[in-house]
Amino acid sequence: MIIVRPYKKNDREDVLHVCHRTGYFGEDASPHFGDETLFGLIFASYYIDYEPDNCFVADCDGKAVGYIIGTPDTITQQEEFNHLIIPKVLRRMFPKTLLSNPRDVIFLLGLRGFAKFEDELYAGNLLQKFPAHLHINLLAEHQRGGLGGELLGAFEEKMQEKDVSGIHLVTTDANKKAVPFYKKNGYEIIKELENIMWERKSVQKSKALAFAKDIAKEI
Repeated sequence: MIIVRPYKKNDREDVLHVCHRTGYFGEDASPHFGDETLFGLIFASYYIDYEPDNCFVADCDGKAVGYIIGTPDTITQQEEFNHLIIPKVLRRMFPKTLLSNPRDVIFLLGLRGFAKFEDELYAGNLLQKFPAHLHINLLAEHQRGGLGGELLGAFEEKMQEKDVSGIHLVTTDANKKAVPFYKKNGYEIIKELENIMWERKSVQKSKALAFAKDIAKEI
């Protein structure tokens, strides 16, 4: 039996594993990024280590096979990420990842345009209207069974409890499972940007899609 429940500390390794197994356009990132620890550190560790009350997992017999993680305040999260996570990333990269998986380091150093990407993403009043953001992933064998919707519902309810007005997220048009899922659950595309993640590894060019949903409580 699989249930959706709040994240617990002993779910950490499972969450990092799921992050790596689903990190390449929704598919396994292992062939493209070898250091699972570094991958999870960059893309998941902040939320489960520093905002665990905003995180939920899909529990299959005591093992997390999926998750939703996020924050009600993207601006603060970005500041804290730079302060708390970037030093850990650098300590992992040099020399450990550089010696064991040098292509991972080359890939990360190639993301020089990420700051420009975020500037374009957050231009205007996006963060005023949709200050929260999320990341959701499920292992392939547990998709299409309604768990994604349950995880999304749990996160949205938590954000409403915190009086958050709206949520945004970013995926790509290459993630064929994610796009219809978000649309089905009331998220609308508000921006399309040039995608910089995996651009050198992808067979075809993809667009980054910013989705958003108004969850403000009606008075």
